[in-house]
Amino acid sequence: MISTISNWQTLIGSFFAVGAAFVGGTYITRQIHQADRLESGRLRRRLLAARAVLPLALSTLSHYARDCAIELQRALGTMRGDHLGRAEVLVFPAPPAEAITSLTEIIEASGDDDISFPISELLSRLQVQSARLAGLEDREPRRIVAERELRDHLLYTAELAAQVANMYEYARRERDDIPLHLQRGDVNRSLSIFGIYGDEREEMAAAALRSWDRATLRRLKSGEKDPASLLTLVEHNPDYIQEQLGIEAVDEQFRFRGHRYDRLIDAAAYALILESRSAARSI
Repeated sequence: MISTISNWQTLIGSFFAVGAAFVGGTYITRQIHQADRLESGRLRRRLLAARAVLPLALSTLSHYARDCAIELQRALGTMRGDHLGRAEVLVFPAPPAEAITSLTEIIEASGDDDISFPISELLSRLQVQSARLAGLEDREPRRIVAERELRDHLLYTAELAAQVANMYEYARRERDDIPLHLQRGDVNRSLSIFGIYGDEREEMAAAALRSWDRATLRRLKSGEKDPASLLTLVEHNPDYIQEQLGIEAVDEQFRFRGHRYDRLIDAAAYALILESRSAARSI
């Protein structure tokens, strides 16, 4: 009898222990969920606040790019032959710290790679821009600065301005994503804003397009899925894509590794699949 009572006490104690563990686990789970909700709310409010001042930050960056372009154009106007005078002093603005802080806050609060990655790319470009222009400001007297170098810096500045311009719709809540890559017309618009027209603009735009083609093809070869960019590349520079991917034009068709295609884009898509697989195996 005593043994039976003891067994029942043990069983009842076990039930109480299990119940206590269940209640404790439920309480902890609720606490975790509540903490997650509070953190999500905090990040959402932080993102709203950062996004509210983003148009001002982008405007500041646009002015920064324009001021850099003005100084580069002034330097081009003082060229002696095909190089900058050694005594010529160049003064470029510093990247706006408050705007950079605003962009960093967007990255930290968004939690969305489609937002954070384009912004991080812009910040990276800003760092490169600042370092390059600082190199011009602090150059040694014996260093020769060729016209081509200044034009390359001006083109890079136009690309920076185009990246900034692509973020305005997101900042104004007209869309919820940011274009990841520049398109062909973006740099042209920046050059026009800088007051560059005519043959000079056409030459710089052509250089930008060549750079765009190379960068686009590298992305596509790495396995990135971007049908719109592939279509643009095929339509505007078919010879380049054929040469780089080893596609032959034969009797109004396109041949790649024994296969024939009626459209270049189909041959290019297949070639890029093989390229990306090869790149993945080599990693």
